[in-house]
This record gives sequence, structure tokens and C-alpha cells, in this order.
Amino acid sequence: MNKAEILERLQEIDKLDYNAELRDEIRSLSDVFREYMEQEFHEAKLSKLEGDDKNQKTPEEIQKSIELNKEFKALAEKFKEKDKVWKEKKDEIINEILEKKKELLKRLEFINQTDKAISIKDKYDLFNSIREEWNKLGSLKKEAYRDLKNQFNAEVQKFYHEIEIDKEFRDMHFKKNKEQREEIIEKVRQLDSEAEIWKTDAFLKMYRKEWEDSGMVRKEDFENLKNEFWESYRKIADKIEDFFRKKDEEQEVIVKQKELLIERIRELNKIKSTLIKEWNEQSDKVSEVIKEWRKTGFVSRKKNKEIWDTFNNELDVFFNGKRTFFNELREKRKEIKDRKVAIIDRIAELAKEPGDWNQSTDEVKKLQQDWKQSGRLRSNEEDKLWAKLREVSDSFFEKKKQHFESMQEVKSEIKEEKRQLLTEFEKVEMPDDKEEALDLLSQWQDKWLKAGSANFISEKKLSQQFNDIVRKHQSKLDIHDDEKDMFSFRQKLKRFLKSENGKDLIEREKRFVKNKLREAEDELVKLEDSMALFTFSGKNNSSPLLVEAEKKLENAKKRRDLFKEKSIVLKTTKIVEEEESVKESEENEEKDKES
Repeated sequence: MNKAEILERLQEIDKLDYNAELRDEIRSLSDVFREYMEQEFHEAKLSKLEGDDKNQKTPEEIQKSIELNKEFKALAEKFKEKDKVWKEKKDEIINEILEKKKELLKRLEFINQTDKAISIKDKYDLFNSIREEWNKLGSLKKEAYRDLKNQFNAEVQKFYHEIEIDKEFRDMHFKKNKEQREEIIEKVRQLDSEAEIWKTDAFLKMYRKEWEDSGMVRKEDFENLKNEFWESYRKIADKIEDFFRKKDEEQEVIVKQKELLIERIRELNKIKSTLIKEWNEQSDKVSEVIKEWRKTGFVSRKKNKEIWDTFNNELDVFFNGKRTFFNELREKRKEIKDRKVAIIDRIAELAKEPGDWNQSTDEVKKLQQDWKQSGRLRSNEEDKLWAKLREVSDSFFEKKKQHFESMQEVKSEIKEEKRQLLTEFEKVEMPDDKEEALDLLSQWQDKWLKAGSANFISEKKLSQQFNDIVRKHQSKLDIHDDEKDMFSFRQKLKRFLKSENGKDLIEREKRFVKNKLREAEDELVKLEDSMALFTFSGKNNSSPLLVEAEKKLENAKKRRDLFKEKSIVLKTTKIVEEEESVKESEENEEKDKES
């Protein structure tokens, strides 16, 4: 029987009065239906794990199966309620049946004790009605019922003995019982052609009960009938027994096969795969095990639950491990992709706004190195991102190339301009007035700075030539070394202020001058202490040591004064910058008001 046929039979039973016999049939049918449900569930899960679309049901089949399962569950709930009520009334029902059977026994006793004036026909009719009602009430399993049944059978024998004098009625009754028993024997024989063994088993039990409840026949007929019945009965019973024995043997073989398959999964679970290739190979092996598992077939519900749970748990271990590995792999790939996209975006930014080309180039090269060390993605995804990286990198280096090609032209122009300045500067005649001469030198220094700088190799040589010309002109002037030093210092500050990092250079120069001033003051204190010793000793003023000490003291004072002056110039430079900043801010505010 398939699920639809089982459900149809259960629906028929639902219309009948619930009793012990129906209860057994309901249990048997329900067990078979649930086995179908479990098989479908296991098949669906294995097909999903295996990725086998061929073994999966169509949407229509799935919907039909769901509807059948739903109807079965509804019926199962109804039977559960009926069984609950039946159990509660079971003792009451049994006692009621016992009382009815006792009443039937009394009626049979009455017939046997009744005067012979009652016709044989009437006795037969009463006897048959009592037997039919007795059989209709069914059998009971209580101990008290055995005695009652024995008493009833004794009265039946007595009845037959009492009416033996009426041969015609007796023969008619025996003939009827014989036909009934022959019919039962034929029904037992026909079970040999029944395909479904569970039906055969159920019907055989039912026919045996019918045989036991059948009436008496002639002794000479009964022996033949009895032999025929039990010969046919044992043949079918042996067939049933042989079926279940073979089924048990087959089940044992299937169980052992399934246990070996479970062990294979266990062994695969012991392998800790760390590569995609390894997991794919393991998955192929698991799929093969699943295919073999399905081929082995199913076992009984009792055995199947235990072995399926074990197999299912091992599969969960494997696929949970696989799922965890690929989830972590996806997270890792996402991190790699995010890093690569960030590298591409950063290089694209540098291509748009490179800033210092040397620093930007170093950063791009480092980013390209980071790309190599960041790991790989899937081929198609890796190729797409690599193409983008090449695109932005090519864009950066192409712009760099264009920049330096244009810079080369600028360098040539600056170089040529500075050469012309050198030629003109060397021919300049310095005024006799020292202040005018220094101012002129300062103007030429401004011209030189204004010409710009391109950091070309020969610039150092040109700057050296310019400084040589400056010193040449200074040598013609009546100025001290300190004045020359301060002149160079002021020109250096001008260069700092024109530089991109001028503020940093100024601050560094302040720290340098501050340290040198402190050193000069410390040295001056030491020299003054030394001079105090000469005065205390009362040595001659013309002493060579004293003269040398005074000379050192004088030079130390000059160095201190020089660094003091530089410190003042630095402070003044800062004040000028702040004043210009304030002035510029005020001018901007005025413009805003006007606008």
C-alpha cells in the first residue's frame, strides 16, 4: 500500500466504532505511513546534500505529499483522542461485554434445559442468534473470560448432544458449518497470492479467529477440514515467517553496510582540510558515500532511527566544518578585496593630486608591493581588479612622465636665466658707499632667488659661482666678517621664506641660533672667570697668557653679539610674518564688506 491507499483505509476506519482490533490495525497502518514520511525526509535531505536534482521530486509531487501528510496527521490526532477515550472506558466496556456474554450463556443454558415441547427449529434459531451475538461481541484477554468461554463451549456441545435425535436439523447445521469452514480454508489459500505481506499476516490472524469461532461439523468431516485448514495455515504462516526472517537478515546486511559508510564519513571528518581543493575532494567522497547509502535501502523504523541519527550527525559535522571553512574564506576574500580596492582608490587619488612626485612615487611602489602581499581572489575577480590597478598605475606614471618632461623645459629655462644673471652680476660695478653696495648685493640676491630652482645637478655649481661673485664684490668693500656673515644670514632667511617648508626651516634655524647663543654665553662666562684669576694673581699686563686670554674673551663677545643679532633678526622675521598675516586678514575683511 502506498500513502494514498493507507490514508483511504484510515479514513474508512474513522467511520467505524473504535475497538481493540481496529486499534491494532491503526497502529500497523500508521507505522507504515510514518516509514514513508521518514524515507521522503531522508531522501530530500540526502538529495540536497548531494546536490542531485534528478532524485528530487517535482513541485506537484511535493505538494501532493504535503497534503497527504497533513491529512494523516489530522487523522492521527483524532485516533489519539479516540484511543484516550477508549482507554478510559476500556474496563467499563470489557465488563459490559462480559455481562452480555454471561447473559448469552444463561440463554443458552435455558435452551438446553427447556422441555422438548419446543420445536427443534425454534431451538436452532435461538441457538444461532446466540452464537452470532456471542461472536459479534468479540474476544477478551481477561482471565475470567476463559472460564466463561469454556462454559459457553460446553453448553454448545450439550446443545448438539441434546438435538442429536433430530438428524435432519443436525445435518443441515453441520452442512452449513462445513461450508463456512471450507470457505475459510479457501480464503487462507488465496492469501498465497497476496503481494503485501502485512496484509497477509493481518488476514491470516483474522481467518484463524473465524475458524475458531465456527460451528461444529461431523467428526469424520472435521478431521479432514482441520488438516486442510492447518496445512494451508502453516504454509502461509511459514511464508510470513520466512519473509520476516529474510527481511531481518537483509536488514542486518543493510545495517552493516550503513555502519561501514558511517565509518567512512568519520574517517573523512578526522581530516582537517585547509585548501579549497582538499574540501572539494572530500565533498566528492562524501557525495559518493551518500549515493551508496541510498542504494543500500531502508531498514525498519526502530533500527533506522538510531542508524540514521548517527549518519546524519556525522554528515552535519562534515558540512558544518565545510560551511565554516568557506564562510571564513569568504570573509578573508572580502578583506583581500577591500584592501585591493583601497589600494586602487589611493593610487587613483595620487594620480589626480600627486603632490611631491618623489614621495608619491615611493607610495605607489609600496602600494603595488602591498598588492602582491595581500593575497589572491578568484581568477575572474582578481583579473578585473588587476586590470583596474594597471589602469590607475599607468595613469599615475604617465602623468609623472608628462610632469617631468615639462619640468625639464622649465629647468633649461631657469638654468639659462641664471647663467645670464651670473654674466651680468660679474660685470656690475659696486658703489663706493658701503650701504648702497650692500643694498645692491641684496637686490642681486633677490634676483637670483626669483629666478627659481629646479633641483638640477648643475644648479649647485651655478650657486657656487654666484656666491664667489658675491664674495668678490664684498672683498672690494670695507666691511667686517660679521657684516658679511649677517648679510649671508639674511639672504638665507629670504630663501627659507620662499620655500614650501619655510616655517619649519625658520623654526629649525631659531633652535640652532638659540643653542649657539647659549654656548657662546657659557664660553664667555668661563673666559671671564679665567680673566679674574689673572687679575687676582697680579701678573703683568703684557704677559703673553693674558694677551691670549683677552683675545679669546673678545672673540667670544663677538660671537655672542653675532648670535644675539641673528636671534633678533629671527624674531623680527616672525613679527613681520605675523604683521603681514594680520594685514592680509584685515584687507580680506574690507573686501568682504565692500562686496
